[in-house]
Amino acid sequence: MRNDHFPHFSLLLLFCPELFDVSDNLFQGKFPIPLLESTTLEVIDLSRNNFEDNIPTGIGNLKKLKELRLNENMFHGSIPFEIFNAAGIKELMLQSNELTGGIPTEIANLESVEGIFMSHNNLKGPIPIQLGAMKDLQKVHLHRNQLHGVAPILMRPSKVMGDSDYVTDCGFPEWDLTEPLLCEGCTMCCNSEENCQLTHPHTFKTMHLILTVILTPLLSTLLFLFFLKKKGNCIVNLFVDARDPLTVYNDDSVYCFILSSNKIGTILYALTVAIQVTIFSSYLRNSEFSEHSDWEYSFKCLGNDIECERNRSDNEIGILLFFTLTILFLGNDITMSFLQMRKAIYLRDMQLFLSGFILFFLTSFALLVSFRYNTALAEKNSSWITNAIICYL
Repeated sequence: MRNDHFPHFSLLLLFCPELFDVSDNLFQGKFPIPLLESTTLEVIDLSRNNFEDNIPTGIGNLKKLKELRLNENMFHGSIPFEIFNAAGIKELMLQSNELTGGIPTEIANLESVEGIFMSHNNLKGPIPIQLGAMKDLQKVHLHRNQLHGVAPILMRPSKVMGDSDYVTDCGFPEWDLTEPLLCEGCTMCCNSEENCQLTHPHTFKTMHLILTVILTPLLSTLLFLFFLKKKGNCIVNLFVDARDPLTVYNDDSVYCFILSSNKIGTILYALTVAIQVTIFSSYLRNSEFSEHSDWEYSFKCLGNDIECERNRSDNEIGILLFFTLTILFLGNDITMSFLQMRKAIYLRDMQLFLSGFILFFLTSFALLVSFRYNTALAEKNSSWITNAIICYL
């Protein structure tokens, strides 16, 4: 139904002068001009209709307007900067239209805005840096456009951002963009294949992984030495180990070469460690969220929803089974490494301690890198299990 054939639009304002809501209908035509004459309007909701033509500049005269929802229509043309004269707008929803041009810098007039949704349009140009100064801004959706440059970081000093709070086209591949878009502060990046992914996945950062596998045995050693110096402390008994030091390593493994004085064996040991670290580091790099990584984009950020949908079906059960299988495979090496370090501390044997430390480092590194890589790649619980079996069988 065309709105010019529906003369009762103005009558609706008589019953509720603060709210005008005709969402989820089949209305066509232009924006209802009589709305621009109502100075009491706080909410305009024309969403999910077939309105078209340009967005009228007169919206900016509605000084009490708090919510403007024009999403999922066929409005086209550029966003008029005059609408931002309605500085009290808290929610601006213009997504899923046919809007062109850039985002006006006058958007900074919306000092109290909490949500800006302009995704799924044909907007071009840079994202105004003024967005970064809006202290109340909670959600920004700008994906599925052709914006470029460097996106501003939102000012949210005391609030934790949700996964779907700041979404742009900063993902890869980016063939749909004329220029790349960089967004360090975004929570979600979408690519030109209409898939999206978290920019800061819920995993350890690379440096955290390395520090974890290095500092754990070192801090444990310092703690052990502290208690060893305490005469009469019952904890010292934990380090008393009657077994022969030669029984706390596998003599069929190349790792035993570190305990020998043979130079060729030492070289073989060093090469083995270097190769393993190189392989683990390669997988670690490919598990980072970057252009050439192996990250699977597992979200969809649709134009009819302000929350992104997760396409992956894996959950805590898959992760638990992965760790169970992995620890079963690596548990012997982890145990052996701690036995070697414990015996070395008691005997003050640096060579044996170095053997245990490197074994612990390699085993822990393998475990954590496997977890990180599967976080990037596994989409189902069965994938977690399959990858664990393939890795260690």
